[in-house]
Amino acid sequence: MAYGNFKDDQYPLVKDSFVNRLIARAIIIDDNKVFFEKIYRDDMFGQASYIETPGGGVNEGEDLISCVKREVEEECGLKIEVIKYLGLVEDDYNLLLRHNISHYFLCKIIGKGNFHREAYENDFIKDMTFIPLDEVKRILANPENKISKIIYRREKVIIDSLEEEK
Repeated sequence: MAYGNFKDDQYPLVKDSFVNRLIARAIIIDDNKVFFEKIYRDDMFGQASYIETPGGGVNEGEDLISCVKREVEEECGLKIEVIKYLGLVEDDYNLLLRHNISHYFLCKIIGKGNFHREAYENDFIKDMTFIPLDEVKRILANPENKISKIIYRREKVIIDSLEEEK
C-alpha cells in the first residue's frame, strides 16, 4: 500500500482556520494507459494547466467506494468498478489551510454513466484522456507551475506504487 505525506511549499500561509477534507480518487488503467482529467484554471492558485486523476470529496454519510464511483460518474460520465485499494496521500495546503487525505482506488470502466458536474467543475475540467504510463511518469516528474508541483507529488506516489507492484 502506498503512503505519502506532503506540506504545501508553493503558496503562502493565508488564514488561521483549518479544514480537514476526505477525498476518494480513481486510478483507471487500460492497456498500460492511465485515465486523467485535463485541468485548465485561472483562480486563486493562478493560471495553470495540468492533469489529475478523477475524484473528489466524500459527502457526509458516504463511504469511500461510493464516493469514488459517484465522482467518476459526475465528472467523467463513466461507471466504474473498484478493483482494490491502493493507498493514501495526505496534503496540507497553505492557501486554503486544508488538510486533504486522498484515498486512491484501482478501478476499471464498466460502462457509460451521466455527467453531473458542478458548474465550477465545468469551468476547469476541459478534457479527459488516457495517457501512456511512461508519458505519465515524465509529466509527473516535470511540473510546470505551482499547483501542478503540489498535485503531481500526490499522483506520483500512487503511480510509482503501481510500478513497484509489478
